[in-house]
Amino acid sequence: MLTESLISTVTQMDQLAYDFRKSLSTGKDGNTLGFEAFTTVLKKSEDDPSVDLFKHIREVLIVGRILGVLPISGVFKHSYSHLIFKRKSIAAVVSILIASILTVNLVLASIQWIRVPKRNALEIAQSVHRTAQYFWGWIIYITFLLNARKFVDLFKSWAKASSLVFYSVEDKTLRRDSIFICSLIMVSCVFENAVLHLEYVKELDDVSGAYDKYDKFRNISTNQSFLETYYWRSNRHWWDILGYNGFLAALAFIQHKWMLYSWNYLDIIIAVFARALYFKFKTLYELSDEYLGHPQSNGGELSKGTKTMNRAAWLQIVTDHKQIHDLLQVIEEFFSHLIFGSYAVNIYYICIQLLIGLSPDITVTSLVQSIYGPWSFIHMVIRVYIVSLCAARINMYAHQIRKVLGDCPVELYNGEIARVDKRITSGPQIGLTGLGCFVVTKPFILSILSVVFTFEIVLLQGVSSNANSSTHIQCCCPTTK
Repeated sequence: MLTESLISTVTQMDQLAYDFRKSLSTGKDGNTLGFEAFTTVLKKSEDDPSVDLFKHIREVLIVGRILGVLPISGVFKHSYSHLIFKRKSIAAVVSILIASILTVNLVLASIQWIRVPKRNALEIAQSVHRTAQYFWGWIIYITFLLNARKFVDLFKSWAKASSLVFYSVEDKTLRRDSIFICSLIMVSCVFENAVLHLEYVKELDDVSGAYDKYDKFRNISTNQSFLETYYWRSNRHWWDILGYNGFLAALAFIQHKWMLYSWNYLDIIIAVFARALYFKFKTLYELSDEYLGHPQSNGGELSKGTKTMNRAAWLQIVTDHKQIHDLLQVIEEFFSHLIFGSYAVNIYYICIQLLIGLSPDITVTSLVQSIYGPWSFIHMVIRVYIVSLCAARINMYAHQIRKVLGDCPVELYNGEIARVDKRITSGPQIGLTGLGCFVVTKPFILSILSVVFTFEIVLLQGVSSNANSSTHIQCCCPTTK
C-alpha cells in the first residue's frame, strides 16, 4: 500500500524505474524496496490524515478545553490550523480564573501546613499531601496557560515533520486508543471521587462509632447541610482561615474538582502524545525492515542503477529517523518538567495508599474508605502504568531501527548512516525524559518499584514508632478531600 501511494505521486520515471516498479507490483522478488528508492522527500498535503495529529486526538483536547486546562480556541474545529491562543478569548479567561482560584487555595493550604505540628517522617509525609496536590494542580494550569502558544506549535511541528517523513502510514488506531485512554482514566476518576463523597453521610462513614475519637464530626451538628459538612471536613484550611460561607464552600468544592481532573488529564495527554510518537518510530522500523532490512534473496550482484536506488533508500531511513527524533525533542521540551512532576507526585501518593494497606497499626474506621482506598490505589497504578508503557515504547522502537541498519550492505554504508547508527547504538537513550533526570524506559518502570519499596520502609518505621497507640490515617490520595 505504501509503494502504490508513492508511485501515484510521480509522473516521469526512466525505463529502469518503470520495469523495477512493475516487477514489484506483480509480486516478484526484487533487490530493493522498490520505487521509494527513487525519491528523496515527498511533500504530503495537509489533507493527509497522517499529517494532522489534531484530527486523531481532537476528543481528548475537547476534554481539556472543558476542564479549562487548555486555554486555546479552535479545539471544536476539524484542523490544527484553527488552534489559536488569545489572552482575551473565553478559553484563556476561564483558565486564568481557575489558576487564580487555585493560587488562593494553594496559599491557604500552605499556611495550614505550616501550622500543623510534624514530629516524624510519617507525619511529615501525611501533612504535606494537601499542599502537594494543590501545588501540582496549580502547576498544571499555570504551565498550559504560560505555554499555550508552544502547545499549539506542537501540532504545527508535528504536521511539518510528518510531511517530511517518507516511511509513514496513517495511524488509524490512534483516535480509538486516545479515546480509550481518556475514557478509562476520567470515568474511573469521576466515579472514584463520587464514591468518596459518600463519606459525608454519617451512617456510611463510621462503622465503629469512632467519630469523637478521630474528630471527624466533632462540633458538627446533625442538622448541617451536606455542603457545610463537606466544607468543614475537606477544606479545613478554608474553614479555619476564612470561616464558613455558602459561596466559599461551593467554590472550594469546584476548585478541588479542577485540581483533581487536571491531574488525571495531564497523565492522559502525556500518554496520548507518547502513543502517537512511538507509532512513528514503529512504522519507520517495520516498513524499512520489510523492504530494506533483508539481504537480497537471489545472491546476484546489484546493478549500478539498483545501487543508486538502494543508496537513496538507505539514506532516507536515517533522514526519517532524524526527523522523528527532532519532533520528539520538541515535544519532550514541553512535557519534560510535567513528566518529572507527574512521576514524583504519583509515586508519593501510591506510597501513602500502600502504607494504609500494609500497616497493621493503621485503623480505618470508614466503610467508604475501605472501598475507596483499594480503588484509588489501583486507579493510580494503572494511570502511571499507561503513561510509562506508552513512553517506554518510544525508547524501544526508536532503538529497534539499528536492527535494520545492521543489514545495510557494506558498499552503501556511508558516513550519514554510520553517524545515526552510532548515536542509536552507543549514544544517549532516546525517549521522553523528566527534566533530563531519567528517560522513561521499560527498566525505568522496574526502578519505580525500588523507589516505592524504599519509601515504604521509611514510612513503616514511622508507623512502628507509634505501635503502642492505634494510628488513624485518612485516605490522602489526590482524589480525596
